[in-house]
Amino acid sequence: MNYYSERFRGGYIVNGWSPAYNAGGTQSFFMNVPSGSTERRSFLIASRHGAAPNLTLTLQGQPFTFSAANQITSYNDPTYGGISGMHVIEVTGIFNININNFVLNIPVQPGPSNRYSDFVLYRSFDRLTSSFINVRIELNQFNIQPSSPTWQINLSPPLFPVNTAFPVALGLMCGYVCDCTNDWTRVFVNSSLLGTIGGHHSSFGTCGGPLGAHLYYDNTFTALLGNNVNTPMACADALSNLAPLLPLNAVSFTLNFTHASGNFTNLEGAAFIGYHDGEGGTPFECAGCIDLAVTNLQPTSARLNWNGCAGGNVVSFVNQIRYRIVGNPNWTTITVGTLYNRIPNVIDVQSTPPGSPLINDRYIVGPFATGAWTGQDNSVAQWTGTMWFFIPPSLNQGVFATSTSTRYFFNGTTWNVFTLVNFVDIFGLTPGSNYEWQVVNVDTDGAQCAPTPIQLFTTP
Repeated sequence: MNYYSERFRGGYIVNGWSPAYNAGGTQSFFMNVPSGSTERRSFLIASRHGAAPNLTLTLQGQPFTFSAANQITSYNDPTYGGISGMHVIEVTGIFNININNFVLNIPVQPGPSNRYSDFVLYRSFDRLTSSFINVRIELNQFNIQPSSPTWQINLSPPLFPVNTAFPVALGLMCGYVCDCTNDWTRVFVNSSLLGTIGGHHSSFGTCGGPLGAHLYYDNTFTALLGNNVNTPMACADALSNLAPLLPLNAVSFTLNFTHASGNFTNLEGAAFIGYHDGEGGTPFECAGCIDLAVTNLQPTSARLNWNGCAGGNVVSFVNQIRYRIVGNPNWTTITVGTLYNRIPNVIDVQSTPPGSPLINDRYIVGPFATGAWTGQDNSVAQWTGTMWFFIPPSLNQGVFATSTSTRYFFNGTTWNVFTLVNFVDIFGLTPGSNYEWQVVNVDTDGAQCAPTPIQLFTTP
């Protein structure tokens, strides 16, 4: 089951802990995020085997109770208590994003049946200087058996097709996969064997996990808990870079799990997926403004002009113009322009599909679309190599069309051309005074470029 999917500028981190199958305890785990980040979403996730009573644990000393009220999926675990489930508590806004280590305290629970066994903290973060990332949390909803049904992972909007030039992270949250010899699980992606997992991390209790803990942002794919960022999984390494196994611009893939013969105990509770898309693994540019000039200079007014802030194909920015009398500590600031949620470039706006598109070609679908685009007016169409993938537009999205060097924005109904603003008239100046001024360009999601050098003018 797809629990959470989102595309945003930033990254995410997954880590956690599992006590032994018949115990509790206290353990700390690493949750460091890069500087300049702000919290986006945070989830505390637990797997339940059987009819466990409510469980109140503490995270950083704060109590949280897992119960039927936060159960998201249900499945049968015939060996350890019958009907079981995955639980999620949203903890967004409770913990400071700069906490590097979390302390989790789990009360003692008898086992192995009828208990909450494995615990994960997922945190996504906004970071305005970072590239866009696509993230997904998949929760198990299938009964536990030696060969699992297929987990069909469809990367539908708001996610974009996969750019395999960058890592494609897959981290698994497992439980009761006790060893690599007799109690293992084999993991397959698109029918290709990733490896055999089993056993627990050094900080976990017996039969806890394994967990594919990791951090991912800006093409920085970092393994935690002793996992590896290569493609194969092996024993307690439940983390993989799927990029070598997926085609460029993949929009879906499958997961399958085969357990040791006759084993009805192994749980693959969740999958955490992260990747970059066709925009690549680098941030959008934020160009500084140039060609500053003052015209129409009068004793009490002036026109301030600038250029170059668009940075070529940047479509989402505002300019903050600030000015003051030399020696005054306080700026007067005027903001012009519009912030749009920029999406990757398109080639053009048209209503008929091109005859020979190249992989990753993107178009805005115009009105009264025909052929393979019929019924997709206003969507962004991207060619994957075998099919068109359609992304519905959202209010205040902005995009640059490379074939015509035209900028468009979506007003909720249609795509419209917009014109850059590169001057502002200011009034109320003091005659015969020395002024200084500069321009700050703010691009896609509010990231500020360095201000221009201070310029001077004198009113007559």
